[in-house]
Amino acid sequence: MVTRPVALVGAGRWGTNILRVMSGLQGVEPVVVRRDEADLHPAAPGVPRSLRVFEALADPGIGAVVIATPTHTHAELTARFLAAGKHVLVEKPLCTSPTTAGELEHLARDRRLVLRTGHVFLHHPAFASLAAAVAGGSPLRISAAWHKPVPPDLDLGWELLPHPVGIAHALVGRAPDDVAGNLAGARGVRVELRWHGGSHARLDAYPSPPNSWRLAVATTGVTVEWTAAGLQRHTTGPAEWLAVPPGEALVAQINAFLAAIDNGHTTEPVPGSAVVATIAAALGHAAGPAWAEPR
Repeated sequence: MVTRPVALVGAGRWGTNILRVMSGLQGVEPVVVRRDEADLHPAAPGVPRSLRVFEALADPGIGAVVIATPTHTHAELTARFLAAGKHVLVEKPLCTSPTTAGELEHLARDRRLVLRTGHVFLHHPAFASLAAAVAGGSPLRISAAWHKPVPPDLDLGWELLPHPVGIAHALVGRAPDDVAGNLAGARGVRVELRWHGGSHARLDAYPSPPNSWRLAVATTGVTVEWTAAGLQRHTTGPAEWLAVPPGEALVAQINAFLAAIDNGHTTEPVPGSAVVATIAAALGHAAGPAWAEPR
């Protein structure tokens, strides 16, 4: 079987998981790309090849790149690899500027390249089951609570909001028509999204342990709740656990990226730029009275 080199920029905490998945995919040769001489994770020595950024940019054999570096580096690295003719999967968020996000997507379209953002929850097998359970319902009422410790040097909103905002975009099928946000210091972030037609999402994110999430979607006669324990459907009777097919979200995400390249699918189902625009709008309106985390 012919193998394709796929570069990974950033083999740190999350990048190590990506490297593990890439190493297990048939037909994929992982190539670790380091930004400087110190940027080589202990997990990388087992990978046959490692390059520096300029070497990966110039390598005609590398057609696809996964970027898993800190958020503030996403825009520059994505632009450089797209300009070099490489397809790019970049960890969420795509960047933190709606203008820059639009420019990156324009660059990818001009060069007929695949640009994807790593909204990994959209590739979770439970998400497909959730979406199917509420399909056809309108309007949707979405609520979410996301918990994850965030170091003080990182931006709370950009660290915690991409997952629930991306999920809300995907469930409703488009970006919201109205966005409001309330940033309550170290307490957390609350975002309110509204769509014409009545769909609404209230997304709460807290920088507190343990890592956990709860997402509930209600529509006519049914509410489906998603947590790490699985999916539960609530109707007028007893709660019912829904079947979730096996599979790892990260594997599905990388396979979807490679399939999009093979099939020429350059349109992203949930555009990274739309998620960036929603979060930027929410954080830009994050004023008003503080609110407390529910107890």
